[in-house]
Amino acid sequence: MYEEDYEESYEETEELTEEEVVDGLRALLMGDSLDCTMLDNCSTRTYEDGGYLTYDKGFVIDTPDGHRFQITVKQER
Repeated sequence: MYEEDYEESYEETEELTEEEVVDGLRALLMGDSLDCTMLDNCSTRTYEDGGYLTYDKGFVIDTPDGHRFQITVKQER
């Protein structure tokens, strides 16, 4: 019984990784639907809306497990 409780609590606290965020964003850009990514329960806001003190353009992804990822957009040319 202890093993079952441990496995359930582990699954509930599984964290979204940086690699999964990148893969999810790339999939969205390629036309996949949001529910095909691991980002489907996340919320977003721009740096400006979030009150970030930066001149950069970008947005923040908040995950259901409480983690936050920042996506900054920089034009190269």
